[in-house]
Amino acid sequence: MKRRHSKIHYLLRVGIACALLVLAPQIAYSAAAILEHEAAWAIERANVISEEMDQGGLIVDDPEITQYLQAIVEKLLASTSIPIDYLNVQIIKDDRSYAFSLPNNQIYLNLGLISHLENEAQLAAVVAKEMAHVGNGFHIEAAIEFKKSNMTSNFSDLLLIGTIMGKKTFASKFSNFNQERDEKALVDALAMLEAANYDISESVEIFRVLGALPEYKGQQDSIFSSTHDDNLLLLEQLKTLISTNYPAEQENAIVGKAEFEPIKGKLLGLQVRLQLSDRRYSMALHTLDLAETYFSKVPVIDFYRAEAYRGMADYPLSAAREKHWIETGKESDKYLDEYLEKTDQNYDKAITYYQQSLASDIPYEAAYRGLGQVHKSRGSKELAIQYFQTYLDKTGTPKDYRYINRLIKNLRAYY
Repeated sequence: MKRRHSKIHYLLRVGIACALLVLAPQIAYSAAAILEHEAAWAIERANVISEEMDQGGLIVDDPEITQYLQAIVEKLLASTSIPIDYLNVQIIKDDRSYAFSLPNNQIYLNLGLISHLENEAQLAAVVAKEMAHVGNGFHIEAAIEFKKSNMTSNFSDLLLIGTIMGKKTFASKFSNFNQERDEKALVDALAMLEAANYDISESVEIFRVLGALPEYKGQQDSIFSSTHDDNLLLLEQLKTLISTNYPAEQENAIVGKAEFEPIKGKLLGLQVRLQLSDRRYSMALHTLDLAETYFSKVPVIDFYRAEAYRGMADYPLSAAREKHWIETGKESDKYLDEYLEKTDQNYDKAITYYQQSLASDIPYEAAYRGLGQVHKSRGSKELAIQYFQTYLDKTGTPKDYRYINRLIKNLRAYY
């Protein structure tokens, strides 16, 4: 009896083994088909995200900046064997400090990150790291893992009903990478940078700066947040990789500060204007502080500082809510009394900075308009008319000529 059972078990094992041999190619094909389907899904959803951000006016549209970024991409692509058929880099109008890549081979850099970079080598290091994620397929893997999480799979509806900030936050979470992928991306990025003769030591500075930024726990949309919980950890990993794999000093390595300077100046100006337009006055002052450490004293910096302080005086509720949001991630009127008490002080600061921007060898003549607005708000109609008229006389026919001329007429009518 035992021999009969043993024989039966043997035949069953042989039969199962034969069946598996027959079915194995089909199982493998099925797994490959599922993976291909998931990848197609990820690319489709990434295209939706990219289109939504583009149509929502979140992408910086400037031919000079686009051409500059593409030149860096082509230089890095020429130096690597990583298979990348297509790659596009764009900048998002967002104050947070991070970069991310999507499954459709789109790389996005935030304005907030650019403001902390000092040269082309650092910019190339950020791009190279995201290129490494793309080349290794990590951007697709991360998107598929995101789908399998319990958040949602109906991304199109989420984007269509979401806020602008929600779209940007969602896009970055869609491509969130784990530590293992980040380490592999760092290795490949350093290889790309060295082959393209970029100074790899500049990549260390990026994570040093980001790691030193104030950290507000639990705040996803803070001015200081990034996609990495601990940039200092990445900094140490990067230092170790460079000392181990690249002990020799590079000769004639590219830093590219002069090439980067006009691009950074343009982007910082855009960032400040967006912040002032959104009544984010403290954030605008933070950006201007960064600008002043990079550029020599220029009148436009004083002008925008004046605009920020005038905004705080004109709109104390917005300034109060912004301060609370920076600290906690939530808006509140908690600091309203503080800003109401500082109204005259902020107007005085605005006047000082407007005057400084006019005292330059090349006066920033829009400051006359700003001075007119300050005195109008303070009820000094005669001074307001004087400065508005000086602005028109100095600038000829500015874009806001009709608006300023109407202000002058209204002030004279009530003077």
